[in-house]
Amino acid sequence: MILSMLCYIEKDKKYLMLHRTKKKNDINKDKWLGIGGKFEDGERPEECIIREVKEETGLTLNTYN
Repeated sequence: MILSMLCYIEKDKKYLMLHRTKKKNDINKDKWLGIGGKFEDGERPEECIIREVKEETGLTLNTYN
């Protein structure tokens, strides 16, 4: 089983969305999505969300729920 996570970043009633365009044969190509990805071995959900947000956006999460 492959575990993955998806999160939405909201600020001032606006959401940060990513537009998927680069990968060929991507089932999410041309879709607008939240930030997410696969868990690394032994990674806790809190670690995964912080890492994925940093990798995909350059942002550092201060809070999440």
